[in-house]
Amino acid sequence: MAGPVAGRRGADRGVKDGRANPPIDYNGSHGTFDTKRRLGATADGTRLYALAGYYLKGGSRHRAVAFDLATGEQVWMTGLDDFPGVGLNLQHGKVTVIVRTSATSAIATEELHVLDAATGKERDVRSFHDSVAPSNVFECKGLLIGANLSDYAPPPPPFTAYERS
Repeated sequence: MAGPVAGRRGADRGVKDGRANPPIDYNGSHGTFDTKRRLGATADGTRLYALAGYYLKGGSRHRAVAFDLATGEQVWMTGLDDFPGVGLNLQHGKVTVIVRTSATSAIATEELHVLDAATGKERDVRSFHDSVAPSNVFECKGLLIGANLSDYAPPPPPFTAYERS
């Protein structure tokens, strides 16, 4: 199902300075936005940063993308090692993505991918030996906090703190 993320088509479309902003579609060359993920997108006033996926022979692929909110144009796109991002956070010129390395809870772990917000280039990647299955990510005092709302058995810890690089 295609539809705009930023701005809307038609009379109720967002307007800034008397001019309508261009839409950013759910589906496009970037892939498809996962609308079920609460933390699949964030913005800083000039750009929209989002998690997207697409299907390629052999399975799903995942990436982080950035769009210019004034033009609707894609600014950058960075692959996430073919694993889905479960949440992202934007602070101090960095887009931090928590990536889940397997769909199976028994063998899953998370990785923390730190991307440059201006270019999408990877600044850091960290792996964790235990799965925490965060479904919500927020920042507090320089730490990224993963809050788990999972129903996996056995359940992972309810909160985990990731140190930013």
